[in-house]
Amino acid sequence: MKLTVQKRTVKGKALAKLRKQDIMPAIVYAKHLDEPIMVQCRRQDFVKAYKEGGRSTVITLEGDGVKQDVLIQDINIDPITHNATHADFIAVKAGQAIEAEVSLTLVGKAPVITSSEISLQQLRDTVAIKAKPKDLPNHIEINVSIIENQDDVIYVKDLVLPKGVEVLEEEEVALVIVSVANAGDTEETETDTEETTTEETAE
Repeated sequence: MKLTVQKRTVKGKALAKLRKQDIMPAIVYAKHLDEPIMVQCRRQDFVKAYKEGGRSTVITLEGDGVKQDVLIQDINIDPITHNATHADFIAVKAGQAIEAEVSLTLVGKAPVITSSEISLQQLRDTVAIKAKPKDLPNHIEINVSIIENQDDVIYVKDLVLPKGVEVLEEEEVALVIVSVANAGDTEETETDTEETTTEETAE
C-alpha cells in the first residue's frame, strides 16, 4: 500500500493553515533513523489508507525524495469535526520483525447458539503480535464454529495464526465466551422487591 507525501517544513501554529487546505501533517520516526522525517499528505488519502489497512499494514510513503515503509503508530482526532489532524508513523525495516496490534474478527457459526437468549461475547478486539513487515496480517480470524457448549471458551492458544506470525499474549487469555440471558432472574428480583416493599409498608 502506498501513500503519496511531501516533505514538510511548516510546524507550530502555521499547521492550522495546512489543515484548512485539507492537508494533514505527520511525522516518521524510528531508532534506526538519524532524525524524524516531517511529512504531509492529503487527509483523504491518509483516511483511505487507514480504512484499508489499519495499523498493522505496512504503508510505503513516497514522494518529494521520501521513500519509507511505515506503520501507523498514532492518530490525532479533532473532537469537534472528528477529522484526523495529525499522524505518527513508525518506520520499519523489510527484514526486521516488529510488534503490532491487529484486530480480531469472528467468523463461522457457533452451534451453541440455538435461541435468541444465547450469544457470544468477544472479550478482546485486538491481539498483540510480532512478525516481519511482509507477514503482518490486517486482522486475525476467530473461528467460532468450535463453540458447541455453553461452557466452551476460545483462548489465545486456540488462534490459527498466519505463517510467520507470533502472538505476544498469554495462552490462557480468554477471547470469546458464551453469554446466556436469564429472564427468570429478572422476574424473581422484581418479585422480591415487591414483597419487600409490601412488608415495609405493613410495618
